Amino acid sequence: MTPAQENRLYWFARHGGRGRLDHSSLIMEDKTVVNWPGLLAVMHLVAMGAIAGDQGYLSLTDYGRRLLEGADASELPL
Repeated sequence: MTPAQENRLYWFARHGGRGRLDHSSLIMEDKTVVNWPGLLAVMHLVAMGAIAGDQGYLSLTDYGRRLLEGADASELPL
């Protein structure tokens, strides 16, 4: 996993672990709205199974949580 992917995964988890895409924005469960230029990193996380899509939402998977457990969250920028 790249540093950008780790950063996005940690950010995703910190904002509820669930969100939906609306055009080029991601609207998270905690109502945070972000227009990421690095949305490609999120798509890579989907491809590797760390984030899953279902019924229009993106959700952190158990695999994604396990990846986060192995990361030093204090060193990951938000």
